[in-house]
Amino acid sequence: MKNVIVKILVFSMLLTLLPNIQYVKADTGIQDKVTSVDVSKVESEVNKELGIEVSNELKINIEKETDEKVVVNTTLDTTDLSVSTDIDMNLETGGITVFGKTVDENGEETQQNFDVYVQEVEGNDFIATFVDQETGKEYEVNTLKASASIWPVVVAAVARYGIQYAIKKYGKQAVTSAMKQVPKSINKVDDKFLKRKGIDAHELKRDYLGRSVSISKYDIYVDKKTGRLWIYLKGGKGTPIPTDSFIK
Repeated sequence: MKNVIVKILVFSMLLTLLPNIQYVKADTGIQDKVTSVDVSKVESEVNKELGIEVSNELKINIEKETDEKVVVNTTLDTTDLSVSTDIDMNLETGGITVFGKTVDENGEETQQNFDVYVQEVEGNDFIATFVDQETGKEYEVNTLKASASIWPVVVAAVARYGIQYAIKKYGKQAVTSAMKQVPKSINKVDDKFLKRKGIDAHELKRDYLGRSVSISKYDIYVDKKTGRLWIYLKGGKGTPIPTDSFIK
C-alpha cells in the first residue's frame, strides 16, 4: 500500500509543480534551465500499479496560498482505493512536508507523511532527504549523481518550486535569511556530552559529510522534542542535515 501512495505522490506532485516552476522562472528572470522530467514514464508506472488512468481520476487543488505558505491537495477516488495528499510548503523557512492518506476497499486507512530537507542547491541540482515521519526511513537524494530512482525527480521539482516561489515573493536575501534560522526546539550539543551518550561526534559528522568536507566547520544539534541529532554549519547556518541518531 505504501508503495502505491509513494507513486501517487510522485505523479500528483509532478503534475502540480512543474507548470508553476516554468511560471516562476519566467516571472523572476532566472535563466537556469528547468530539469527535464519524463512525466509520461511516471504516469505509466502509476497506471500499471493501480490499473486505471490516473490522469483522468486525479483532482488537484490549491488549498491555501499566502505569503507564508502554500498547500496543494490532490485526491484520487476509485472503486478499490481512495487517496488524498497534501503538499505543505513553508515559504518563510523553506520547509516542505508531504502528508498522504489512503483508504482501501475494506475501509482500512494508511497514513504516510514525509519531512523534506534540502541540504544544498546548485543550479538545477539538489541534495536532499525525504524522511518518513512514522518509520524514520530516509530517502537520500543527490541529483548530482545519476540515479534510476524517481525520487530525485520529485525532490528537484518540489525544491525548485518552493525556493523559486520564495525568491519571487521575498527576494534572494530574504530566502537566505529564512534558511539560516534554527528552530527554538533545536539546541547545540558539545562533543563531550555526546560521548557520554555513546556517540562519537567526529564519526557522526564524517558519516554524513564525507571525507572531502572539513568537519570542523560543523556542529551537532539536538531536537529537544524528538531527540534526533542534526548537523549544522557553525553558528547554526545553512540548511541542516538530519541524522538517524537519537539521544534522550
